[in-house]
Amino acid sequence: MKLNNPFSPRNIIWYVSEVSAWEIKIHFPDSSHLNRFYNHWKTYHWWLVWSYVAIEWETKWFLWKFVKVSLPEKERKDLTEEKYKNLDFHPVWYVELLFSFDLITFNPEKSINNFPSVWTKVYVTDSEFYIGLLNKNKDEFENDKISIWEDLDTSDTIELSANKIFQRHCAIVWTTWWWKSYTVSKIIEELIWKEWAKILLLDPTWEFENLDTKINKWFIFNSSENQVFLDYNDFLFEDLCALFRPAWQSQLPLLETSLKILSSIEELEKVYSKDSFLDNWEIKAFNKENKEKKEYNRIIGTSKIWNYDIKSLVVQLYLSAVYESADYWKKPENFWDKDKNAVSYLQSLIFRIQTLLSNNEVDKIFNFSKTNKWIWIFDLFNDYLGDENSNRILRLDFSNIPEEQRIKEILVNSIWRNLLIRAKNKDFIKKPLIIFIDEAHLFLWHVIKDEYWIEFELNAFERIAKECRKYGLYLCLSTQRPRDIPEWILSQMWTFIVHRLINDKDKSAIENAVSNYNKSFLSFLPSLWKWEALIMWVEFLTTLFLKIQKTDNPPKSESPQLFKPN
Repeated sequence: MKLNNPFSPRNIIWYVSEVSAWEIKIHFPDSSHLNRFYNHWKTYHWWLVWSYVAIEWETKWFLWKFVKVSLPEKERKDLTEEKYKNLDFHPVWYVELLFSFDLITFNPEKSINNFPSVWTKVYVTDSEFYIGLLNKNKDEFENDKISIWEDLDTSDTIELSANKIFQRHCAIVWTTWWWKSYTVSKIIEELIWKEWAKILLLDPTWEFENLDTKINKWFIFNSSENQVFLDYNDFLFEDLCALFRPAWQSQLPLLETSLKILSSIEELEKVYSKDSFLDNWEIKAFNKENKEKKEYNRIIGTSKIWNYDIKSLVVQLYLSAVYESADYWKKPENFWDKDKNAVSYLQSLIFRIQTLLSNNEVDKIFNFSKTNKWIWIFDLFNDYLGDENSNRILRLDFSNIPEEQRIKEILVNSIWRNLLIRAKNKDFIKKPLIIFIDEAHLFLWHVIKDEYWIEFELNAFERIAKECRKYGLYLCLSTQRPRDIPEWILSQMWTFIVHRLINDKDKSAIENAVSNYNKSFLSFLPSLWKWEALIMWVEFLTTLFLKIQKTDNPPKSESPQLFKPN
C-alpha cells in the first residue's frame, strides 16, 4: 500500500501550544480554521474527536489522535447561539500519542526518544494513512498474521500477529451479551484454518456447540453422550482437601493417614494378620487399634496417596481414630484405644464425604463407583495432543457440572495440573496449545474456604500463567466480569481485546492491568457497539479500535425472544 505524504501545506491546521508526557494541546487562534476541506479527493474533518494528526519535529515524525476538545472557560460562560453565529471562538484540542514513524520509509516505531516542541506544525490526516502504517509494521513474525479485524472508518482489513496476541496470554472482555463469545469463535475459526496450534476450549455454557463438527472434536462431562470422566485417583491430597474441606487440627491429619493406609493395603496385608482388616461389603480397611507400630510406621512413612478405594474411606477414618492410652509405658510399640473424641470430631467430614459419594452426578465426573465405561480424560488428551496432523479442536463442555462444593473449580484445577506437567515435559514445543476459557470468572477461584474460613489453594492455573508460555502453553481468557478475575491473573495477560464495558469496577480492573500508554482510550469503551473492540498489548505499537469480522460459526448466545412476530 502506497502512503501519501501527510505533510502537505494544505493539511496544516495550526501549531502545538503545550506538550506533556502523554498528550499535547493544539490551540486554534481563529475558528475559521475549523471548516471542512478537500485535498486529493479526500475529505478532512479536523474538529472531530477521533481524527488523526501528524506532527513533524526534527528527525522524528509522530502520529497522534484527537481524544478531547474544549473551549476556554471564559468563552464557555459567554457562549450563546447568537454569539456562536457572529463571534469567533478558540477551541483547544487534546491529542494523544500513538507512535512515531520514519518519514522516508514510513516504518512505524514504538520507541519515543524525544517529543515535539511548542510551535511545531500540526497536520490533519486520515485513518487510511494510519492503517497503512500499521500494515507496514514488519517484525520477526512475517507469516503469522490473523486477518479477522477491520478498521472502523474504512473497513480495511487489519493484520495482527498471532504470536504477539497469544505468546504472552490474552484476555477478551465484555460487559454482557455475546460479542466476546463471538470474538472467541472467530479467532478459533481462523486458528483452525491456519493450523498453527492445538486448541483446547473450556465451554461452561454450551455456547460453542455450533462450531463446525468437521473440525470440532468435543466431549461433555456429566452427559450420556460423548462422556469423559476424571478419576478421583488423579487428585493430589490438596485437591481432596479442597473437595472434602477437613478441619486442619482435628480432621486433616486423620484424613491424610486414612488415605495413606488405603493406598498401602496390599503392603499392610503382607505384615499383619487377616483379623487386622475389615473386609466385607466390598470394603477393605485396616484397624489400628492395639496394633504393633514398627512395620506400620515403615510402610506408611514412605506411602503415597494413590490407587486407593474411596468407598472404604469413611470406615478407615473411624478405624484410624486411636490414641495412646494411660498404659502407654507398658507397650509403647503398640497403638492403643479407640479415640471416641476424635470419632465425634470426624462427623462433619464424614457427612461431606458421604454426601459426595452418594451424588450420582458427581459419581459420573469422578468415577467413585468404578463403574464408568466412558473415556478417561487424560487418555483423551493423549490421543488429541499426540496427533500432530489434526486441525480439530478439543472442546470440553462443563455446562452440566454441579455448582455446589466448588466441584467445577477443583475439576479444572486437576486438568490445569496435568497440562502443567505436560508443558514442563516440553510436549507443546513443536505445536503449541492455546487454552480458550469462556466465562473464566467461573473457573479461576484462587482459594476455597470452609466453614471455619480455612483456605485451600487451587494454584495450578497460577503456575501455568506465570511459567508455561515459554513451553508453548498459552491462555486466552474470556469473561464478562473482569473485576472477578484475580489481579495476579490479569497482570499476566499482555493482550486485551476489550469490547463494551460499562461497569466502573470492570473498567478499573482493565485499567489497573494495562500500562499507562494510551490508557485514556479506555474512556471510549462505553460507546462501543457490537463487534467493535479496543485491542491493546505490550508488544504492539499502539492501542487499536477495530471491528471483528463475521464468523461462520456464531455461538449460541442469543436470548430467547419474549414475543415472536408472525
